[in-house]
Amino acid sequence: MRISGGIVTPICLAVLRLIANSNFVGRSTGNEVVAGFDNILLRQIDIQPHSKTHSNLTMKLADENEARYRERIRREVDVPIEAIRERLGEPTLSYAFPYGDVNDIVVEYLRAKNVKLGVTVTPGGNAFFAPPVMLRRSMVFGGDDLDVFKSKLVTALPVARP
Repeated sequence: MRISGGIVTPICLAVLRLIANSNFVGRSTGNEVVAGFDNILLRQIDIQPHSKTHSNLTMKLADENEARYRERIRREVDVPIEAIRERLGEPTLSYAFPYGDVNDIVVEYLRAKNVKLGVTVTPGGNAFFAPPVMLRRSMVFGGDDLDVFKSKLVTALPVARP
Protein backbone atom coordinates (compact mmCIF):
# COMPACT_ATOMS: atom_id res chain seq x y z
CA MET A 1 0.00 0.00 0.00
CA ARG A 2 1.30 3.42 -0.86
CA ILE A 3 0.27 6.62 0.86
CA SER A 4 1.44 9.52 -1.23
CA GLY A 5 1.83 12.77 0.61
CA GLY A 6 1.19 11.02 3.92
CA ILE A 7 -2.60 11.46 3.68
CA VAL A 8 -4.62 8.55 5.09
CA THR A 9 -8.11 8.50 3.58
CA PRO A 10 -10.99 6.52 5.12
CA ILE A 11 -10.49 3.71 2.60
CA CYS A 12 -6.78 3.54 3.51
CA LEU A 13 -7.76 3.37 7.18
CA ALA A 14 -10.21 0.57 6.38
CA VAL A 15 -7.45 -1.35 4.61
CA LEU A 16 -5.11 -0.76 7.55
CA ARG A 17 -7.78 -2.15 9.89
CA LEU A 18 -8.17 -5.19 7.64
CA ILE A 19 -4.42 -5.75 7.84
CA ALA A 20 -4.44 -5.23 11.59
CA ASN A 21 -7.25 -7.78 11.96
CA SER A 22 -5.27 -10.36 9.99
CA ASN A 23 -3.01 -12.92 11.60
CA PHE A 24 -0.05 -10.76 10.61
CA VAL A 25 -0.16 -8.62 13.74
CA GLY A 26 -3.06 -9.75 15.88
CA ARG A 27 -6.43 -8.13 16.40
CA SER A 28 -8.06 -4.70 16.57
CA THR A 29 -11.21 -3.65 18.39
CA GLY A 30 -12.11 -1.54 15.34
CA ASN A 31 -11.37 1.88 16.80
CA GLU A 32 -7.71 1.42 17.53
CA VAL A 33 -5.09 -0.68 15.90
CA VAL A 34 -3.10 -3.14 17.98
CA ALA A 35 0.46 -2.65 19.19
CA GLY A 36 1.79 -4.41 16.12
CA PHE A 37 0.79 -1.39 14.03
CA ASP A 38 4.41 -0.22 13.96
CA ASN A 39 5.27 -3.46 12.18
CA ILE A 40 2.62 -2.69 9.57
CA LEU A 41 4.10 0.75 9.04
CA LEU A 42 7.58 -0.65 8.73
CA ARG A 43 6.70 -3.58 6.47
CA GLN A 44 3.54 -2.76 4.57
CA ILE A 45 3.25 0.98 3.99
CA ASP A 46 5.53 2.90 1.71
CA ILE A 47 5.35 6.67 2.16
CA GLN A 48 6.54 8.61 -0.89
CA PRO A 49 6.35 12.33 -1.78
CA HIS A 50 3.68 14.19 -3.68
CA SER A 51 5.35 17.67 -3.75
CA LYS A 52 5.67 20.38 -1.14
CA THR A 53 2.60 22.52 -1.90
CA HIS A 54 0.65 20.46 -4.48
CA SER A 55 1.09 23.07 -7.19
CA ASN A 56 1.04 22.05 -10.83
CA LEU A 57 4.70 21.39 -11.54
CA THR A 58 4.41 21.86 -15.30
CA MET A 59 3.08 25.42 -15.23
CA LYS A 60 5.00 28.59 -14.48
CA LEU A 61 3.28 30.96 -12.11
CA ALA A 62 2.33 34.39 -13.46
CA ASP A 63 5.34 36.11 -11.88
CA GLU A 64 7.93 33.38 -12.60
CA ASN A 65 10.79 33.62 -15.04
CA GLU A 66 12.70 30.46 -15.96
CA ALA A 67 15.13 30.71 -13.00
CA ARG A 68 12.34 31.23 -10.43
CA TYR A 69 10.31 28.40 -11.95
CA ARG A 70 13.26 26.00 -11.71
CA GLU A 71 13.91 27.06 -8.11
CA ARG A 72 10.25 26.41 -7.20
CA ILE A 73 10.38 22.99 -8.85
CA ARG A 74 13.61 22.19 -7.00
CA ARG A 75 11.86 22.99 -3.67
CA GLU A 76 8.73 21.04 -4.64
CA VAL A 77 10.95 18.00 -5.25
CA ASP A 78 13.63 18.43 -2.57
CA VAL A 79 11.62 19.44 0.52
CA PRO A 80 9.37 16.35 0.79
CA ILE A 81 12.16 13.97 -0.24
CA GLU A 82 14.42 15.34 2.49
CA ALA A 83 11.59 15.31 5.07
CA ILE A 84 10.95 11.61 4.43
CA ARG A 85 14.67 10.83 4.57
CA GLU A 86 15.16 12.79 7.81
CA ARG A 87 12.02 11.58 9.61
CA LEU A 88 11.81 7.99 8.38
CA GLY A 89 15.36 7.29 7.29
CA GLU A 90 14.06 6.01 3.97
CA PRO A 91 15.05 6.95 0.42
CA THR A 92 12.51 8.18 -2.09
CA LEU A 93 11.90 5.70 -4.87
CA SER A 94 8.81 7.21 -6.49
CA TYR A 95 7.02 10.52 -6.78
CA ALA A 96 3.30 11.19 -7.26
CA PHE A 97 2.85 14.15 -9.59
CA PRO A 98 0.29 16.73 -8.45
CA TYR A 99 -2.62 16.63 -10.90
CA GLY A 100 -0.70 13.86 -12.68
CA ASP A 101 1.29 16.39 -14.71
CA VAL A 102 5.01 16.14 -15.41
CA ASN A 103 7.56 17.60 -17.81
CA ASP A 104 11.26 17.15 -18.59
CA ILE A 105 12.34 19.72 -16.00
CA VAL A 106 10.55 17.85 -13.19
CA VAL A 107 12.02 14.55 -14.39
CA GLU A 108 15.49 16.13 -14.42
CA TYR A 109 15.18 17.13 -10.74
CA LEU A 110 13.77 13.73 -9.78
CA ARG A 111 16.62 11.91 -11.51
CA ALA A 112 19.12 14.13 -9.67
CA LYS A 113 17.55 12.83 -6.43
CA ASN A 114 17.77 9.24 -7.70
CA VAL A 115 13.98 8.86 -7.90
CA LYS A 116 13.21 5.91 -10.17
CA LEU A 117 9.42 6.09 -10.70
CA GLY A 118 6.80 8.74 -11.26
CA VAL A 119 3.05 8.18 -11.08
CA THR A 120 0.29 10.10 -12.83
CA VAL A 121 -3.45 10.17 -12.13
CA THR A 122 -4.28 8.28 -15.31
CA PRO A 123 -6.13 5.15 -14.15
CA GLY A 124 -5.26 1.67 -15.31
CA GLY A 125 -2.50 -0.87 -15.40
CA ASN A 126 1.01 -0.51 -16.78
CA ALA A 127 2.56 -2.59 -19.54
CA PHE A 128 6.11 -3.82 -19.04
CA PHE A 129 7.31 -1.17 -21.50
CA ALA A 130 5.58 1.78 -19.77
CA PRO A 131 7.93 4.71 -19.12
CA PRO A 132 8.97 4.47 -15.44
CA VAL A 133 8.43 8.21 -14.90
CA MET A 134 4.88 8.13 -16.34
CA LEU A 135 3.18 5.19 -14.65
CA ARG A 136 -0.59 5.02 -14.40
CA ARG A 137 -2.25 4.77 -10.99
CA SER A 138 -5.83 4.45 -9.93
CA MET A 139 -6.93 7.02 -7.39
CA VAL A 140 -8.90 5.92 -4.32
CA PHE A 141 -11.03 8.66 -2.80
CA GLY A 142 -12.52 9.04 0.67
CA GLY A 143 -16.06 8.46 -0.58
CA ASP A 144 -15.17 5.24 -2.38
CA ASP A 145 -16.71 2.14 -0.82
CA LEU A 146 -15.15 -1.33 -0.91
CA ASP A 147 -16.89 -2.27 -4.19
CA VAL A 148 -15.51 0.84 -5.91
CA PHE A 149 -12.09 0.10 -4.44
CA LYS A 150 -12.19 -3.48 -5.77
CA SER A 151 -13.32 -2.29 -9.21
CA LYS A 152 -10.29 0.00 -9.42
CA LEU A 153 -8.00 -2.99 -8.94
CA VAL A 154 -9.24 -4.61 -12.15
CA THR A 155 -6.89 -3.71 -15.00
CA ALA A 156 -8.03 -6.31 -17.52
CA LEU A 157 -11.21 -8.24 -18.16
CA PRO A 158 -11.42 -11.74 -19.63
CA VAL A 159 -12.50 -11.89 -23.24
CA ALA A 160 -15.11 -14.48 -24.18
CA ARG A 161 -13.94 -16.80 -26.93
CA PRO A 162 -16.40 -17.81 -29.63
